Amino acid sequence: KDTQCELEAGQDVLYVDRMGDHIIAKVVRIDRTIRPFGYEIHIVSKDRFVETERTRLLTVEEALRARLLATTHKEEEAKAHAQRVRQRRAATEAITQPSEEHFNLKKYQNAALHRSRPILGQ
Repeated sequence: KDTQCELEAGQDVLYVDRMGDHIIAKVVRIDRTIRPFGYEIHIVSKDRFVETERTRLLTVEEALRARLLATTHKEEEAKAHAQRVRQRRAATEAITQPSEEHFNLKKYQNAALHRSRPILGQ
């Protein structure tokens, strides 16, 4: 018997509906004659009874763990995004800032331009 996955009648759970929302419910009855087990739950906010499978139910501990993982994942994702933005900004600045070669080329072009101009008055 896997005690981590086992639910009991009367236990508070969160039901994951079709839209992925978590809805507070209570296990009313467990049908152990079928595999996977069937769970009849009472959705408190809608005063409705629903039959579902274990995969759609989260214990309070599982829900807290899932929320913590999602929060951690979002923070990591935000940090990774910020890092990518900084890298793109640095790459863009490196491209748009004139290099020493650019300045040498401009100096050469200006010198060549001045050499080729005829001196007025001669």
